[in-house]
Amino acid sequence: MSIFEGVRVLECAGGIAGPYAGMLFADHGADVIKIESPEGDPYRAEPGFQTLNRGKRSASADLHTDAGREALRALVRTADLVIHDLTEAQAAELGLDEASLRSIRPDLIVLAVPPFGDRGPLAGQRGTPDLVHAVGGIAGFQASYSGEPVALIAPIASYAAGVLAASAAAAAFYRRERSGIGQRLEVSELAGALALQLGAVTSEFVPSISEEPSPVGSLGAHPAYRSYRAADGRWLFVGCGTNEHLHRLLRAIGHADAIDDPRLEAGPWGTNEPAAYALLTPLLETAFATRERDAWLEALREAEVPAAPVLSREEFLAADYVEEHGRHAAVDHPDLGRVEMMGVPLVLEGAPGEVRGRAPLPGEHTSEVLAEAATFTPAPAREPRGAAAAQLLSGVRVLDFGSFIAGPAAARHLAMLGADVVKAEQPHGDPFRVLALGFLGWNQGKRSLAMNLLVGRPEVLRRLIAASDVVIENYRPYVARRLRLDDHAVRGFNPRIIHLGTTGFDEETPWAETSAFDGTVQALSGLAWEQGGGVEPVYHTVPVTDLMTPLLSTFGVCAALYHRERTGRGQRVRTSLARAALAAQAAECTRYEGAQHVRGGIDFAGPAASRRWYRCADGAAIAIDARTERERAALLAALDVPLSVDALREPAGGPAASALALVFATRPAAEWTERLTAADVPAAPVVGRNELLDSPQVVANELAVEATHPAWGRTKAPGVLVHASRTPASLARPAPLLSEHGLEIMRELGYSFVEIREFAEASMVEVHEIPDETAEESYIRVMREALAIEEDLARIRFNRSLDVG
Repeated sequence: MSIFEGVRVLECAGGIAGPYAGMLFADHGADVIKIESPEGDPYRAEPGFQTLNRGKRSASADLHTDAGREALRALVRTADLVIHDLTEAQAAELGLDEASLRSIRPDLIVLAVPPFGDRGPLAGQRGTPDLVHAVGGIAGFQASYSGEPVALIAPIASYAAGVLAASAAAAAFYRRERSGIGQRLEVSELAGALALQLGAVTSEFVPSISEEPSPVGSLGAHPAYRSYRAADGRWLFVGCGTNEHLHRLLRAIGHADAIDDPRLEAGPWGTNEPAAYALLTPLLETAFATRERDAWLEALREAEVPAAPVLSREEFLAADYVEEHGRHAAVDHPDLGRVEMMGVPLVLEGAPGEVRGRAPLPGEHTSEVLAEAATFTPAPAREPRGAAAAQLLSGVRVLDFGSFIAGPAAARHLAMLGADVVKAEQPHGDPFRVLALGFLGWNQGKRSLAMNLLVGRPEVLRRLIAASDVVIENYRPYVARRLRLDDHAVRGFNPRIIHLGTTGFDEETPWAETSAFDGTVQALSGLAWEQGGGVEPVYHTVPVTDLMTPLLSTFGVCAALYHRERTGRGQRVRTSLARAALAAQAAECTRYEGAQHVRGGIDFAGPAASRRWYRCADGAAIAIDARTERERAALLAALDVPLSVDALREPAGGPAASALALVFATRPAAEWTERLTAADVPAAPVVGRNELLDSPQVVANELAVEATHPAWGRTKAPGVLVHASRTPASLARPAPLLSEHGLEIMRELGYSFVEIREFAEASMVEVHEIPDETAEESYIRVMREALAIEEDLARIRFNRSLDVG
């Protein structure tokens, strides 16, 4: 049984984000009907349409007409989920608002994915991936030689929004299965941008991030975590994520003497400090220039230093990892021929997804789906039952053994949706606690218990897992087995558990035990090389794979919870950084004869004069994305520039762009934004990372959360990214101190103060300030000891009776 078998989805969205959510439902068994205008989704002109709309059916309906809206109402009667990309005000004009849709089917789930959210100065304006990157801080935060904004060629915020939206809808299906309620969910593409920047936390004690030019452009900000050119001119990425990795690297290049240098005592993440940078950068640049890339990769592999070759996207797609291990799919299209694309980007072992066919032709199934609707007899709408739940995942217990980013961020999203998340850490804590503010963002909403999984019997672990619904870990397979966190052990503790395992590479591949970090996977997957336009690699400052992976994980866990409600069975969910790298290039990995994709460049401003950012009179920047003839003509009219429409197709650094730059420099950015949007030219302000959480659009949509932290004072972080009409999400807890909640968690598990103290003295758990034993507990302890003595005596008497016999 597929996860969403029997579920019908109406997709009234175009472009990327909404269809990406629909694709995930189609891959996992839902009947997804794409409702298109008679002209069709404009995104059909792009290769990515074939991937994001695979396995769906298409029906034509003009929702601006009475007939089209009547057809929509007939289809809504048959549906469980409606996806659209409008604000609630825009949706009301077409009958797609929550009240209209749920008057037809009360238990319907409505998923809205508007570009900039329901509220704020940009609400309702046309959005494009480039404009979302501008407003969402991604373009302004990207490292560059110039210090200026950079246009990313992969629409990563739109992809992230699509997966987050699908996660919210899967959680809503779980909630509906338990309580019978439908509701509206809103996940904007702006929220998707923030989901890729969970570490963008500010503190009253920490100065703003420097926006000065980077001395190494976008090769990477830390000498121990960046790309280097080898003697043969090819590039490799070195990804030291821990002190041990840095020490191994220094030994591998013949500079073990630098290990004890005080300038490096802050570890790899402190090597961007001036003194450390001045020491380490020339050592590494000189060393890597002495040997060919493959020789260095072999040496680093033997030294157990995370590293990877910088590959083009074509090289990655042709690699064994993609070709031989199910990461690749192909379908036949009547017009395009053979279409190759990424496979299903995650694995649900109890009910695997699959690519279920090609994307539909425009309106291909109109008659078919309308005929089905005409004869459809709806099941009775679910009646609300039981106590009303406060949040989508209320009552779900998650045990988070994750470290670094990919595992913890998934648990953070589940906490946002209402789960009770216990962060189970080793006694020394999550290694990324050293990243301070970033750690606060990746671990919001959790409680912490420090425990040593290598000491003593697994009694506490067994009880924790038995009391949980979900277990998360992101260890390499052999480490998971050693810690008793592999699927066999976890399921032995709790057969109904949902076990999320995240790795760098899938466990059935030869690379399964390879250490991987976001930077090494960016390099390997073509993300870095294609963004650099084939000149030099560009490391995305936003850790794309580290934060796309937990979004896929969240969808997998929520889908598995829904499946368990229907079948009673738990299952294992598997994700990997390498799969996420494909998911973050879903459109860009689509291949058929004639398909074309944009390539970037160094400090890439955009692909054309009419599709890039410009600096304005007040020093602020504006992004424009005029792609059609009409939009380019409107741009020229608004600017009153004597250029031809065709001239705006010129490269972003050409004469036409120079002419536009002179005009934009005459007025402030806000004035240009207002003038261009009034002329229906897609335009938006470029928001810097330091101003992101206080920007009007983020504030209006309540996408940031403030907290007070004992070490960092007043903080602000990306917050609730999913807005649900009947089960609102929240993030009431800041990230925990190490084992801050150890005592209360152990008490919830039923342990007495005496038992907790014994575990602590045996170094099995770390608990602060254990109270003395209560009178009641003393009585229970004495009775248990007496009972144990009686059992021992009975056993001795029984054994003696056997000897006598």
